[in-house]
Amino acid sequence: MKSQANGCGPSGVVGKIIPDSLLGVSVHEACNLHDDLYTKGGSDEERKEADEIFLKTMLDQVNQQSKNKIAKASRKLGAYLYYYSVRFFGRFFFGKS
Repeated sequence: MKSQANGCGPSGVVGKIIPDSLLGVSVHEACNLHDDLYTKGGSDEERKEADEIFLKTMLDQVNQQSKNKIAKASRKLGAYLYYYSVRFFGRFFFGKS
């Protein structure tokens, strides 16, 4: 299957308004990895694993690139917002390429 990676958010207009960064920390590669895993598809458990990899990758980026505690906490909040968004809305896109 051809990768559908396009950064953060779905393709189209909605994807253009979802940022590829969390207050200055790029999560573009985390989003592309998540897109690749969603293109692959699989079971509900594999979807959950893809979403958890997405969260871990974003949190790793935030932890590596954040010095200020307030900025780090805000970025982590954003990562969890992205995570819970894909947990809820991702079921419409998983394995659909």
